[in-house]
Amino acid sequence: MKRVILATLLVCVLSVDRAFAGDVSLGVFAGTTTPSETTDGDNGSTWNLVAPIRLMPKLMVEPFFARTKLADQTFTVSPGSFTLTGATFTTTGARVALMLGGRVSVYPYLGLGFTNFERVGDKRSAVSYLGGLGLGVSLVPKLRLDARAEQHTVPLDTGSRGLFSLSLGVSTPIATLP
Repeated sequence: MKRVILATLLVCVLSVDRAFAGDVSLGVFAGTTTPSETTDGDNGSTWNLVAPIRLMPKLMVEPFFARTKLADQTFTVSPGSFTLTGATFTTTGARVALMLGGRVSVYPYLGLGFTNFERVGDKRSAVSYLGGLGLGVSLVPKLRLDARAEQHTVPLDTGSRGLFSLSLGVSTPIATLP
């Protein structure tokens, strides 16, 4: 049975229209992020450096580097208050997206990353998971504008941390694949 499935997948890959030339792009995203744990800090900012690689007309793999910095949060406890320093999340990983549409496209995506979680006196690392939905518009042949909503989960030994981000980005092709 496994051989039949592997043979079917091989035939599907080999039957892809050879007229399609993939491309490699370079882009940057920036936006706002909200933590699921209020003890991680207040709403903050996020930015991503991405290198989308279009392998087939509807399949994109996107290696990325992301950095999220949550804002400091002040708590009032009688008789005073204290400030909690916001956490920083630094992630390197890759997303896989299913591109639906043409010049205007919607794309659900999933990804894996390796995340470093840092705050004053606390540094930890873990494999993280992310998923989201993007909307892209090709304004001109060499410029693409995207908007994304993403959920990023980092399972740590003291419980998982979650981030919800909204971001805007721009990318441009830098190379064409044979």
